[in-house]
Amino acid sequence: MKARKGSLGKVQILEDPWYGELITRSAELARQSLLLLADGKAAGSFWGSNANPLPDVWTRDFGYCAMGLVDSDPDLANPMIEFLAQYGIPDHAWERESRMHPEASGFEHSLGNSCLAAVLASMLVHRHGRKTFTVDQSTFTQYVRRLAADLIAERPEQGQLYETLYISDGPSRGDYHTGSNILAWKAATVMAEDFPDLLDADQTRQLKQIADELRQSLDQKCVCSIDGRPMYVEGANRDGSIIGVHDGEESDLTLASVYGFTSRDDERIRNHARWAHSIRDPYYAPITGGIDFWDFDDSNGITYPGQIHGLCRANTREELRDALLELRRTTDLEGSFWWWPFEHAEQEPTKVKRGLGKCGWCAGEFVSFFLHDIMGVECDQDARSIRIAPYTPWRRFSWKDLAFCDGQVDFEQEDDTLRFTNRTDEPLHAYLQIAMQPNTMLEDATLNGQSRRYQASVIHLHDGSAVGVEEQVEPGQSIALAIKTR
Repeated sequence: MKARKGSLGKVQILEDPWYGELITRSAELARQSLLLLADGKAAGSFWGSNANPLPDVWTRDFGYCAMGLVDSDPDLANPMIEFLAQYGIPDHAWERESRMHPEASGFEHSLGNSCLAAVLASMLVHRHGRKTFTVDQSTFTQYVRRLAADLIAERPEQGQLYETLYISDGPSRGDYHTGSNILAWKAATVMAEDFPDLLDADQTRQLKQIADELRQSLDQKCVCSIDGRPMYVEGANRDGSIIGVHDGEESDLTLASVYGFTSRDDERIRNHARWAHSIRDPYYAPITGGIDFWDFDDSNGITYPGQIHGLCRANTREELRDALLELRRTTDLEGSFWWWPFEHAEQEPTKVKRGLGKCGWCAGEFVSFFLHDIMGVECDQDARSIRIAPYTPWRRFSWKDLAFCDGQVDFEQEDDTLRFTNRTDEPLHAYLQIAMQPNTMLEDATLNGQSRRYQASVIHLHDGSAVGVEEQVEPGQSIALAIKTR
């Protein structure tokens, strides 16, 4: 139990303690979903904390569970990343879609699964430092070189994107699946920036070019205006047509800001989430507010990753509060996410099904989304830098004992004051940011009581503005950013 305290520390939200407890519960559910062999190596995962009735290992489920461990248990995240490096790219394509495409390679089987190990490795290195990355060097090097070779060999023509057969077990939508290509962009970026020592100079150069081209092509091919609103879409076809559905198990648009592909208030992500949770999406269930998976039947249908995507709809504190409340209404009292919360044709929105098992996928996904998008925490341990920029429904909260730089940091917000304490042995470069209430005027920004009005940055964020200040914080030192508005 002592070990299970992990590195997340403790979140306290006085207005509603349940949400502070949910982040701890989610990290634990992600951990419980994973399997270890006696020697400490990863052996795959269950769907959730319960044993599967079939001996299946779902690679995408496994990847999102491991993502939750990057922040909550880095020692355990390492063997999970090593497993993905070893098995994330199969020798050849398999399952339903491969029968129609027998020529498809293991890389083409699932572009997203192929890229997950590189993406998670980068997240771990930035969050906890390179010295904590203990994945077997030979396994990881072989994987990076194979992935780089595949990305380069299958490099799309200018203006095009990678094709893939699957998201995970569900088929990808369209010739160019948006979320999978976002993961390819992230993998190409991090291999060139974080692991160039494993590649030659020409490969690094080409990966940088590929990443630049993918970003441009995603904005050209996979963004369109629907009902007068620009949005990313599920996928696109070579002929320029788009996919008119949101697959309930597509989660990489949900995590686009976590990956650094978009800002957390990007209206194109928000508009897509709002469209996906409306009757304009033919997979949306208006009675239960959920989204169907492609392979629905009369029992299974509504799938929980769609519920998490609903958090992206929020552009105000009230909308974020409502979106979080929708999650709460479909969990157990202690915060367990269930894979299939409702039957396909459920007519009673309070009748939560608790289907198949608990959802480790969403547990890990929620940990990353809550930390990055809601609490606005970004860490780079090797750079000794941390960013705290919360946008929450709550006026008062605290986060104690968040592991960083072989120590901990604390931060808390009370109305228009944000405090940060460095409890490590290292000087830290901290950026603190407070989101202003809408329709207010900024009069001053102070750091430890001294005006920083002319040094502060003011940016747009969601439905208003946010004020940020940078400061070097010595070991044991606390600083407080306060804004005055009227």
